[in-house]
Amino acid sequence: MLDFEGAEYVNPPETRPYYLARVPGVNNSGLYSHIESASVHVAEFTPLESGGAYTEPVKMQIVKSYYDKYDHTKANWIGFGSQEKDLEAGDVAYFLQDYIKTPTSYEKGKTYIANFQYDDSVSQESGIPVYSVSGAPFTTQREGELGQKIESTVMPSQCRRFDEVTEDFWGPGGLGMIWTEWIEQLKLWDRNWLPVIPTNGVQLLPTFHSKNAYMDRGREITAEEFKKGSNVCMISDKIALNGIKVGDTINLPMYMAFYGFQPDRFYTFEFPFAYDFSPLNAEGEAYGPFWQKEYEVVGIYRQLTPGAGELYGEAVIIPSKSVTVSDENNIVYYAPMNSWSTSFQIPNGKISEFNTALHKAVPEASKLKIVYNDNGYEEVMASLYNTRLSTALLLGASILAGLVVILLLLYFFVVKEKKRTAIERSLGMTKNQCRASILSGLMALAVPAVLLGGWISWGMMNIEAVPVQEGGHSEDNIETVSFSREYSLWAESERSVTDIGFEEVDIYFQMLSYFLVPLCIVLTVLLLTVFIVNRNLKIEPIILLGGRE
Repeated sequence: MLDFEGAEYVNPPETRPYYLARVPGVNNSGLYSHIESASVHVAEFTPLESGGAYTEPVKMQIVKSYYDKYDHTKANWIGFGSQEKDLEAGDVAYFLQDYIKTPTSYEKGKTYIANFQYDDSVSQESGIPVYSVSGAPFTTQREGELGQKIESTVMPSQCRRFDEVTEDFWGPGGLGMIWTEWIEQLKLWDRNWLPVIPTNGVQLLPTFHSKNAYMDRGREITAEEFKKGSNVCMISDKIALNGIKVGDTINLPMYMAFYGFQPDRFYTFEFPFAYDFSPLNAEGEAYGPFWQKEYEVVGIYRQLTPGAGELYGEAVIIPSKSVTVSDENNIVYYAPMNSWSTSFQIPNGKISEFNTALHKAVPEASKLKIVYNDNGYEEVMASLYNTRLSTALLLGASILAGLVVILLLLYFFVVKEKKRTAIERSLGMTKNQCRASILSGLMALAVPAVLLGGWISWGMMNIEAVPVQEGGHSEDNIETVSFSREYSLWAESERSVTDIGFEEVDIYFQMLSYFLVPLCIVLTVLLLTVFIVNRNLKIEPIILLGGRE
């Protein structure tokens, strides 16, 4: 609906997903993990007592352990008190009732399986190992343009906190097969997952548009490459720590798509921290890659404030059109569009005009919060327009002053010299000789004057920089003032002036003005002088000689 007639987009609206690609051998920096997600255990356990109140831990015995992940470096530190360890059959632990205060309780003698986390604070206070149950396998698969949830026929509700292990649990068609796949995905969920952002332009990404990200090495993806859907990419400097250089290729098998996802410290790509998504589809199976391609690394970017914004510290940027298949069967998260995922680009200086046209063509846009960010363009342009007005007034005043000077010059040296012309004609000079007599004297005055003025103007407006050597001195050993952009991060993303062709044209016309303006003044004096002298020559000498001053 935003693509209405007359919008004049530079880049039309796009809603960008995140694609998660698993790249063996390429580690992310761990920015997607969270301190709480460092503890994940999967085990079968049996209650040694029936479940009590919500706040009371229940004594359990571990039957079989399938998976243990936690920060081994912090465990058992002297003075820290953490007693978290790999679970083994026969271990005794205490489980808190589930977080949501449901009447669900454990029955003594039954066997259960669940994901759970070690609770350091409660364990230290109580002096016993206490765990909190966090959930069982589920699916978040979505379908359609509206991201409707697909209900699973092989898994119960997402809200269940654990499963009971029955006799046929691990048999064919049992929940044990789904738990096996779930545990395999936990083992795979290491640091080899990279978020991939498909877009139609680098400037459509808020972090790049606000200059919070800049090219550290290489170059940006070009407009032509975005249009063609070339297999090129830009990576963060964190990913480049894996030894990837500009010109290398990276294979990106993309497994999952996230729409409207805003990764931060509360919503991360780490699984299974907050259970915002699941790596299992509605059939209880792991997703396969919906798209896989070799991408050439053309640039490496760096962020000024990593972790803030849609790049979230590190991401791979690719042209949207390079992905030529649909991701409809691999959508694991879907939410409304937001400022991280949705943007468009309009011409500079068109904000007010576009906003009026938008709300007229799309009345529903009144329900949207649209933020226009032109990096201060309109404020700068308003100042430039005021400067242009002042310049126009100065130019007009200068032209008027110049005409007044020319007219005074002509009045004293031409109009007031009528009798001189009459005398010269009476002495036998021809009309052309009279014209030459007046013009030669006037040009002898006007030409040096305009040349001197043009030379002084050129000298004042074209002060060239003196080459600076090491130590801040010129070749003539004269100390000069200079500045360096070597450590200016904002300058890294600026294009070189040699890339801007119109500046050469501007300089050409500026230099040309120092010749055209004096020439115009001389021609003006010449033509007006000839015009006035011709009028004087039409009057009979006897009348001019007989008249009064």
